[in-house]
Amino acid sequence: RQWEGEAVAELRPSSALSVAIGPSLMKASRVAQWVTSQGDAALASDLAGHYVFSGFEQTEVALTARVNWIFSPRLSLQLYAQPLVSQGAYSGFKELLRARSFDFLAYGPEQIADAPVADAYTVDPGRGEAGPLTFENPDFNFKSLRLNTVLRWEWRPGSALYAVWTQARENSANPRGSDLGRDLDDLFASPSTNVFEIKATVRLGD
Repeated sequence: RQWEGEAVAELRPSSALSVAIGPSLMKASRVAQWVTSQGDAALASDLAGHYVFSGFEQTEVALTARVNWIFSPRLSLQLYAQPLVSQGAYSGFKELLRARSFDFLAYGPEQIADAPVADAYTVDPGRGEAGPLTFENPDFNFKSLRLNTVLRWEWRPGSALYAVWTQARENSANPRGSDLGRDLDDLFASPSTNVFEIKATVRLGD
């Protein structure tokens, strides 16, 4: 199951300035999300491995802003910004019971051990000969910021100069939980990647 929604407010303080801003929310829920796999020749030949799945819940929140500002017929500024937080939680680990089916063997509490310090799980599937399976905690808490600014100056008809600034920030701290205030603090405290570009187009002749 997945649903998403968005609300946008558009403001026009003047004929030269327009602002569009609004939040969006996405929530997804899956019964069986693939996590990892490990071969095991002791299992049936059409399976031949442990294929680990899990229940999965994801929540994604974003705020998108767009600004168009026309200073004159020849000079304008466009701005786009979007902070985003996406958090995914895995629970109820299990493995595929047989090939070409949707049947699973759920791991009991005595079969799976959580190591928060190592941020990993160890599983004894109780069948086959591969031994315990160890895999990283698949939970995630991804934060990003995208900023794009374009200044356009047409110094004469058909000839224009573009000055572009883009900034990107990313952060994946605290994968085992989500707190919007803390997540935004983590995001804006993250190092940024900034790119500045200048492009000119020149019309030759009349």
